[in-house]
Amino acid sequence: MHYELILNQAEGNQQRRVFSLHLMLAFLLCGIGAGFRILPYFTSMTTEFVAAFMPFKSFGVLSLSVGVIIGAITIFFSKLLRRRLVSLSMRLLELAFVGGASVWFFQLGHRTPAIIFCILTLLLVVLFLLEVFGNAGNKAIISEKGITIPKGNFMKTIPWFDVESALLRHGILTVEMPGNRLLQREFKKTSSPTDEIEAFCVSEITKEEKRRIARNAW
Repeated sequence: MHYELILNQAEGNQQRRVFSLHLMLAFLLCGIGAGFRILPYFTSMTTEFVAAFMPFKSFGVLSLSVGVIIGAITIFFSKLLRRRLVSLSMRLLELAFVGGASVWFFQLGHRTPAIIFCILTLLLVVLFLLEVFGNAGNKAIISEKGITIPKGNFMKTIPWFDVESALLRHGILTVEMPGNRLLQREFKKTSSPTDEIEAFCVSEITKEEKRRIARNAW
């Protein structure tokens, strides 16, 4: 048997995480750009220093501009970013800019900023892969394997031997687990009657009762 519950909050939570990550990068780039711009005012302005700092100053303007653009798009065009393809395209552009900055600093021989941007590039690669392959969706699945729910960017399955009861009441899925652990998720629709799903849950929980008792005894 296989039942699906469409959850109310999973999709919204995923979108908020994506918006937050775009904003975090925007603030970081703005901070780096502003730092490169104001740093000369706190150091001795020798001719050699001005010449050596010129690439940083130019990059500071570019970083600040890119950060402002990313922040503006995230804030004022949030509905557009709800489209997965648009969000992933923006992530690729962010990755291209940060990765390009790392390569550029390496070519100039400035290892410290190059390494910093290299680490930031790796983090963006991880975020991009999570958005592409780790999108958990907005469904809770109830099957012979257990109750599977979205958790972060992935799906987590609670096996039946770890479930004491499962109820569907007033649009809320409530799962009670050993150790007074309680999980609740709001759902908006299901293709099957809730009493049918509850009966299936009771059947599966009963099958695994001996195993659950033996496991909890340890």
